[in-house]
Amino acid sequence: MSLLGLHRTFARPLPSVFRELGLPPYRRLVYQLDTHVLTRGKHSTPQPRQPSRKATPPRPVRGHDAALPRVTGAIPQVNKLNNPGQQRRNNDPKVYFPTEPPPKEEAEEEEELPRVRVRFLRPIVWSIGASSCIYLLLSYLQAKSELKAVTRQPYIPQIPQRFDRSPPGPIELATRIWSQQQPVDKVAVGLIGANAVAHLGSFLAPRFWLLLWHTPAMNLNFTLFTSTFVHEGPMHLLFNMWACFNFLPSTGKSPLFEGNAHHTLAFFLTTGILSGLTEHLTLLFKKSPRLPFVRSGGASGALFALLGVFCTQYPDAKLKVILLPFQFDAMNFLYGIMLFDFYGMIRGFKFINLGHAAHLSGAFIGIGYSWLDGKNAIWNPLVRFWKRRLQSA
Repeated sequence: MSLLGLHRTFARPLPSVFRELGLPPYRRLVYQLDTHVLTRGKHSTPQPRQPSRKATPPRPVRGHDAALPRVTGAIPQVNKLNNPGQQRRNNDPKVYFPTEPPPKEEAEEEEELPRVRVRFLRPIVWSIGASSCIYLLLSYLQAKSELKAVTRQPYIPQIPQRFDRSPPGPIELATRIWSQQQPVDKVAVGLIGANAVAHLGSFLAPRFWLLLWHTPAMNLNFTLFTSTFVHEGPMHLLFNMWACFNFLPSTGKSPLFEGNAHHTLAFFLTTGILSGLTEHLTLLFKKSPRLPFVRSGGASGALFALLGVFCTQYPDAKLKVILLPFQFDAMNFLYGIMLFDFYGMIRGFKFINLGHAAHLSGAFIGIGYSWLDGKNAIWNPLVRFWKRRLQSA
């Protein structure tokens, strides 16, 4: 059937309906032809007729198509509006008054989300308290270990009596290798093991694992700490643990930490909490209904703090990025990656989704802790305090 012959089939039964709708004759015919081509032109076979239903009142429509009906075969039928009880002729079309669907972007924004009140003061207070407790606890353990080392008996070598011992087993060999490691190396291995165990929870106990992530809408303060040990996938975990294995021992042996395992661990855990808090506080400046439900996690904030300390302690060191054939000076590399995260925090990147605020805050904490000499300003006074307390007890 050609388009010129459409009016012979569809224009005859519709004048009574259009007349009552108040449409001019020219617009009646043109709109009917356009509607037929749009609704039926994609199919070669006619759609089956729907069973008759009760007439429904028209819904108001906004826009330039408010006065134009649309013809289709899948919508409740409406006959003459002044007399809806009259029987419909067999060849009358089915007419309804549509509303234009909202744009896709607006529909996504209007998706129903529960309204929650995200807390900001409580996480700040909790983070400060938790960080203080971590430093107090680990400085106490450091003071206790130093006092034990003073009172320890001198080592007296013993002459072995047997020379026919069998080769050590795997457990004994692993224990011997572990005892020969430096304390800072043990911290790095322990943190890698803790992150690996936490990642296994995504397979063994997925519901519990989800509780470890920090979601601002849940208003759970302890997740600022637990989110340091969870990662999105194996690549995220492997990259962060590779950075931990490379930077934590070197940073722990710097003049700022002097190989002190307790001091290094306290710094790592505290910066993990504070960088997560900074990511949480960015919701004050980003007004989006979806952001409170976006979870965050990973050890990258604490690792950036270690990177900040490393670059300030060894500014002339050479750093190399994976898959790049050239190297960077430590401070130049740090400034470049901080600029990258600053731009990502302000404008964002479409090709990657990272916690730019956590990275940037971690780097600033590391630089400030190194420049302000956190060892003599915070750590050593706490250790001396606990030594006095333990000696007087």
